[in-house]
Amino acid sequence: MSWNELFAEAGRNTVDVCGLKPQSGDLVQTIPVPDSEFAIRLFDNGLDAPGDCCLDFIDSLTSKARNSPEAWQLLPANKLGVIPFPILSREEVAGYTKANIPSGEERFDMKRASCYAIRRPNQPDFFFDIPAKLTVGAAQATESRAAA
Repeated sequence: MSWNELFAEAGRNTVDVCGLKPQSGDLVQTIPVPDSEFAIRLFDNGLDAPGDCCLDFIDSLTSKARNSPEAWQLLPANKLGVIPFPILSREEVAGYTKANIPSGEERFDMKRASCYAIRRPNQPDFFFDIPAKLTVGAAQATESRAAA
């Protein structure tokens, strides 16, 4: 059972939950990750602050959520002098190891209007911008609807 299903079973009115995975028809933005079968998906889903969003990884062909590969690191890349520490997923912050995160449930809390990098073995770092808000044609991202 996915975490979205667990929360739905408990009733969405029982607890304020933010950052749930997108459901079919929810507004999302995607950025393809070059030389991989992954894309980055950005979504808001309950986040009140306009400068915040969630990020997860999806299969480029099926648009189904997938956890990030074990060897990948997500890093901030927008400020000179900032040590590029790996950004942990919500699940890792809660104490889960990557191996114990249910498939497709990993998500990251991100700041909009910022630049990030994905570090992958034997590949150059992939830099991408998260737009300030969901807009059609925003830097590198395209607007679409989440797959069911």
